[in-house]
Amino acid sequence: MGSLIRADWLRIRRRWDVWIIVLGIPALGLIGYFTGAISAANSPGHAAGDWGELPAQFDAQGAAQHAFAALPYQFPRSIATMVEGTTM
Repeated sequence: MGSLIRADWLRIRRRWDVWIIVLGIPALGLIGYFTGAISAANSPGHAAGDWGELPAQFDAQGAAQHAFAALPYQFPRSIATMVEGTTM
């Protein structure tokens, strides 16, 4: 069994696609983590009591949701209306 594992290791370790998977996926994960951490650190935070334009954004979002729900047969809401009316 040990000789079979050793033979597989000799064959697999020279393949470049295996090393791309073994090293590339963790590298992409680390790059994604660090870029997310950097962008989160650079984003402006809200101080306690400093809401700025947040209530206006909530109102705009509520108005958009109300307008979206009022038109159930217009795309893209028509897809949800069609799926909700079907029986599985």
